[in-house]
Amino acid sequence: MKFIEEEIGEHARVEEEDLDQAIEEAGITEFDIEALNFGHRTLDEIADHIKYVVSLYKEGKKDYMGKDIKAELIKSVKLFFSTLKDHFIEEEHFFFPDILKYDLERFE
Repeated sequence: MKFIEEEIGEHARVEEEDLDQAIEEAGITEFDIEALNFGHRTLDEIADHIKYVVSLYKEGKKDYMGKDIKAELIKSVKLFFSTLKDHFIEEEHFFFPDILKYDLERFE
């Protein structure tokens, strides 16, 4: 949970604040930062679900919505990391190559 909350949270913050500001400062209007931020919101929603299921587990609950709570937790963590992987691939293959077409001196 610490990795999800701190490391992934910082990754999203840098992109949503610093990268967004650099794009705006460079006058780039055709880059869709909202598409990038959508991935972060999706990850946040999954992380919130994981935190909730963990809290139920710590309370001693055995099931979540009629399912084994451990199975739900494992399923949710797998979903988080597969979504994270997809997000990183999208960034590496689409967003960042598009950004590199512009001269963003701030990140050099």
